[in-house]
Amino acid sequence: MKIEYCAASPEAVLLAAQYLPDRIELCQSLETGGLTPSPALIRMALTHKLETHVLIRPRQGHFVYSRAEKELMLDEIRLCRDLGVQGIVTGALLDPNALDLDFLEKARELSRGMQMTFHRAIDELSNYEPAVGKLIDLKVDRLLTSGTAPDVEQGATTLKKMLKLAAGRIQLMCGGGINLQNAVFVRDTIRPDAVHFSATKLVGKNNFSGLFSADRMVADAEKLGALMHVFRQKQ
Repeated sequence: MKIEYCAASPEAVLLAAQYLPDRIELCQSLETGGLTPSPALIRMALTHKLETHVLIRPRQGHFVYSRAEKELMLDEIRLCRDLGVQGIVTGALLDPNALDLDFLEKARELSRGMQMTFHRAIDELSNYEPAVGKLIDLKVDRLLTSGTAPDVEQGATTLKKMLKLAAGRIQLMCGGGINLQNAVFVRDTIRPDAVHFSATKLVGKNNFSGLFSADRMVADAEKLGALMHVFRQKQ
């Protein structure tokens, strides 16, 4: 079972370099669900020799993007390719019932030589089964999902169905609400191809004074170490 750590800050990158997960999903602004990181943060991760998969997401909210947003996303994929990252993480929909296949085909073509993960936009679809087949046809490497539920515990039954549907043709990575209370259940009962977690803690805005204070999710070394220990144990 592969371990993917969601790193969203310079501090998280340094923790990844210490604990050495199999790869990182690099992003920023976890409070919004994650957005595309800066080129400087990408360079930092690569400098530390981490297998780096970059989130391509221009804004928070739904996954139906405008033409301008999609052009920006494709340009960010080109930048990732030029910087030498190992993978991209993206997703786009036309509506709650359909993948944006035109965009995804362009993204897959631009990312040749890199791995491609389709993120939790899959959990927004009213029927995920046809989408899985189409992503397999596009040669997408893996699918990040909580089983169409708010978190992996609630989505456990669907995650098991997804694993059977994938049948080794696309990797299934379980993510969304993985914590120390459910990690063993995920590892031993769901048994996905990979797990994805951020191991963060919430720092409240009241800890800081000022006009621009806000709640923040920050990397937690203790949580990361404990989760790494659980998922590195043999089943």
